[in-house]
Amino acid sequence: MVKLLPLLIVFFCTVAGAQNYGDHKQFAHIDFEDGTATDLLGNAITILQNGASIVTDDDGRNKVVQFHAETKGNLKFENSPINDSLTICFWFKREAANPSENWRMMFAFYAEDGSNIYFTPKTPWYEEASLIYDSKDFGFYLHMPGSPVPNYEWTHHAIVFTNHSISIYQNGEAINSYHVITRLSQINNTKWHFGNYPELNFPMTGKMDDIRIFHSALAANQIKAVYEDETIPAPDNMYAPGVPESSIDVSANTGEKHQTIRHFGASDGWNTQFVGLYFSEEYKEEIAELLFSKEKKPDGSPRGIGLSA
Repeated sequence: MVKLLPLLIVFFCTVAGAQNYGDHKQFAHIDFEDGTATDLLGNAITILQNGASIVTDDDGRNKVVQFHAETKGNLKFENSPINDSLTICFWFKREAANPSENWRMMFAFYAEDGSNIYFTPKTPWYEEASLIYDSKDFGFYLHMPGSPVPNYEWTHHAIVFTNHSISIYQNGEAINSYHVITRLSQINNTKWHFGNYPELNFPMTGKMDDIRIFHSALAANQIKAVYEDETIPAPDNMYAPGVPESSIDVSANTGEKHQTIRHFGASDGWNTQFVGLYFSEEYKEEIAELLFSKEKKPDGSPRGIGLSA
């Protein structure tokens, strides 16, 4: 029995740490309808901080969480909601006394080195809501605009992360998409807040409702279903916003030569040295395959672009 004790401890720790995923790898769902900020799936550990409270909204959303600028009220996650494939959905109502204020945060994830990801209703450069993605280790900063967020009006937002791309949706519609050089797991966030980030002086008053987090990258039709509060269907495609869904057929006559290409090259791609300095060997090998491989996958598609110079 003594010999089995370590194995039993490992077994129970593994079971306790397992995710109780919902459909489409849903990690968390907080709808506040029971008067608490409890995750209905039991995965996320959340607490209301600095005066944030559950109230009944007078604009049709029923019970919601309310936070005030004066106290920097927020909903704090005690355990990480992060995954490399991630979808964050929520309803938001900004109630700003001064709508021209910048850098307020609907959600904010911060790392110990100052790296951060946050979603703000307005910045000095854009009247639209913007996703800020700042990786200190990789020297990478992204300011990605979405759509305007009106004051005193409920809007639905969805942010989709999938490996090296980010997409923004508002009210069920695709708004913007961008590629990034890092994955979420490489930023090492340790602080996760919705409503206000209490350690900075950018407070905001507002309300949030129906926070849903998926450890998967939902497709456009699935985001639409979440917005319309319908059953989430299977993905009809995995295209990001701005990427055309149509395809074209191309035929090549290999019997007719017009010129011979001896080398296929690219310049300046390694100038900043981010990959060599910061990426793991695994990621370097993946990138090298994409750049230099001339092999084909089992389905006939190329593994890389075959650079030779």
